[in-house]
Amino acid sequence: MTNLILDKKLIGSWKELQKKAAKNNKKIWESELYRLERVCVFDGNLDIVLSTIPFSVRKMTTSFLSEVLNLGEGYFSKGMFSSIFVKTTDNLYSFLKKSDRYESRNNYSFVGGTYSKTEKIIRNSHDFFESAKKEMYEEINITPENIIFFNLISVFITSQTHVCCLFYCSLNLSSGELTKKYQSNHDRESSELIELPVEKIMGFLTQNLPGDLFKTKLFKKALPKIDLSRPIIP
Repeated sequence: MTNLILDKKLIGSWKELQKKAAKNNKKIWESELYRLERVCVFDGNLDIVLSTIPFSVRKMTTSFLSEVLNLGEGYFSKGMFSSIFVKTTDNLYSFLKKSDRYESRNNYSFVGGTYSKTEKIIRNSHDFFESAKKEMYEEINITPENIIFFNLISVFITSQTHVCCLFYCSLNLSSGELTKKYQSNHDRESSELIELPVEKIMGFLTQNLPGDLFKTKLFKKALPKIDLSRPIIP
């Protein structure tokens, strides 16, 4: 769905953000992202229907959130991204401190990223999972042999109208071993690996990711159950 007035605002804001990024020597670029149209889990099988959305529209939707909400769900971004609880053998969970090379509204993040058609085409549910694993490799140097268990916990719309695909991953690495792998090879979008016990996660997110996905009921439902080997269905 389109709205000419909103579209004009989104385009104008994106151009201003590009100018700001260039002035500050930060990177930002247009790409084609996946947008969730429908998701269903039945008898252990994942059925997803996707369309696409420009990164610029997804990015700038948050600047006009009240207008988007008033227009209704058809105007929601629904741009998909993965957020992954990565657990080491000593029961620590990994998060990232972002570098100053890229334009971003947050200084910290989950391991994960947007579902970009520009980077990887998703043809089926296998590709959907592999795209999330690809983010783990790029961001913290995790390869398939490091993964004990990888599961989708939940899919839900965030307070910013994006779609969070929340995963849980158990590694066969200690926090020290993971840190060494991270330091030896990562994509430089981050500058530090943060490792926390589960009881400190909510405090960390509340302080460093204000107004984002952790405030949703489904996230709060998922947090104490992230060690379970079964998905939480919305």
